[in-house]
Amino acid sequence: MEQIKEYTPNELNSLCDEAVAMYSAGEYVQSLAVYETILKKFPENQRALHGSGVVLHKIGRSDDGIVSIRKALDLNPDFADAYNNLGNI
Repeated sequence: MEQIKEYTPNELNSLCDEAVAMYSAGEYVQSLAVYETILKKFPENQRALHGSGVVLHKIGRSDDGIVSIRKALDLNPDFADAYNNLGNI
């Protein structure tokens, strides 16, 4: 069985920042892998759900991206960036 590392809130933020930087550099698969790592341990992490949704759309998996972003919005109906990106899909 795969061990999942315990993360502090600061480490989670750093991982999300790393995923955003990878996305910005065009490293979409790597970015998605980071988000998926976070979501294995924290399936309700709004930032990772939103970010993975954006990446999924970018790599041609728009339906999956919509599902992921909607999960983020279900958890936080005031997540303006998620609404914006959902509208762009």
